[in-house]
Amino acid sequence: LNSVANYQVLMRCGLDDIFIFPAAADNGVAAGCALWAYDKIEGGRTRPKLAIATLGQSHRSDEIDAALAKYDDLVMVERHEHESMVERVSSALSQGNIVARFEKGCEYGPRALGHRSILADPVFLRMKDVVNARVKFREAFRPFAPFVPLERANEVFELEAESPFMLLVAKIREEFHEVLPAITHEDGTGRVQTCTPDANPFFYDLCQKIEDFRAGPPVLLNTSFNVAGQPIVETPEEAIAT
Repeated sequence: LNSVANYQVLMRCGLDDIFIFPAAADNGVAAGCALWAYDKIEGGRTRPKLAIATLGQSHRSDEIDAALAKYDDLVMVERHEHESMVERVSSALSQGNIVARFEKGCEYGPRALGHRSILADPVFLRMKDVVNARVKFREAFRPFAPFVPLERANEVFELEAESPFMLLVAKIREEFHEVLPAITHEDGTGRVQTCTPDANPFFYDLCQKIEDFRAGPPVLLNTSFNVAGQPIVETPEEAIAT
């Protein structure tokens, strides 16, 4: 999970690509045991690359409706299909609003990659301070991660490989340091998540759509859907309560 070291391995070892397993801690043991059994017991030999980490439990529509009903005096509900949701969220982000996203199964590993995420537009000068102080309730120095379409990543970052699980801290090209202040670390880097239409269609389309509402690159800010001291939300009710 040392994203700085991972990037250095990629850049300094002459590699074309790099793969880091997203659950690179004790929770990854479960996958290791399954792979061991596949090899030793079943004699399996194929090793498909893990493309998505959203392996958690999904929640039915009626479970979401039941959670909403508990807070019907506090929330207003709009229902959208994919395209209109992308339009609605892009417009809100471009106006400086902060959006929480809860979708299907939770991610495997410590990074929120779109299914349990808080989103903002990093072009706003003080967005990092606002999210830290008013949403996450944590220290002001804590950085946030950018996400970007895979084919556009090298325009903004010094990165030609994919980083689907937010496990590479890459250099941000100097001309974008002041353009994207909320995701640019003090040393001019950012912990990048690359998106594809197959692995994360909502994030991918959101990045493309934001360019219709404001100038600047198709990069947005992503942080985990929780507040300081609390785990990432898991259920619809936890998401609404948070």
